[in-house]
Amino acid sequence: MSRKIRIISLAICTAILLIFFTACTRQGEVQPMLDIEKFDYANGLFFDFRIVIGDNVWDAAQTVQLRILPTSPLFDPFYTDFVLVQNQEQASELPDYVIAAWPRAGGGEAAIETIHWVLENPSRWPSGNLRFQHATLEEVGLSYPITVADLVDSWEKVNALLQSFSSASRSAIWNAALHGSFSVPLANSCAGVG
Repeated sequence: MSRKIRIISLAICTAILLIFFTACTRQGEVQPMLDIEKFDYANGLFFDFRIVIGDNVWDAAQTVQLRILPTSPLFDPFYTDFVLVQNQEQASELPDYVIAAWPRAGGGEAAIETIHWVLENPSRWPSGNLRFQHATLEEVGLSYPITVADLVDSWEKVNALLQSFSSASRSAIWNAALHGSFSVPLANSCAGVG
């Protein structure tokens, strides 16, 4: 066997072992990967976060991301669950190994107001020469009006609805969640975006 093949084989075996061992907790049980889709949803709607690192509580989404992505050099298998809660008080009651996120004050309401506006004004969001058809609330299992509680308790349904929207609609929703305020999106700025 040539030297290159041995080095490549050794690198592959090392990588496999590293992946296996980082997926194990201190008790030797295989840890399921935290729900990255749930994190992306919460991050996209600018939720607030809580992660305990040592004796410190951190609230930055980037800090959470670096700890939960197995490919990150800061990945930490200590964190066994990622949950959405209604508020910071609920998050503070959780054990340190649980990462929590909740709708930002004002951001959840602004995102919902924008979602309702998009649903009520579908013709304002052209997609090329065809009208963009997004899912309805009924198709994803939601009912009107969407509430801040729905952003947490029915996050998968809300996420399915958001994913059915055009990128321009999602951008307007993300912008409202970030700034905590709703403003009527300008249809002309979205022409041709699908």
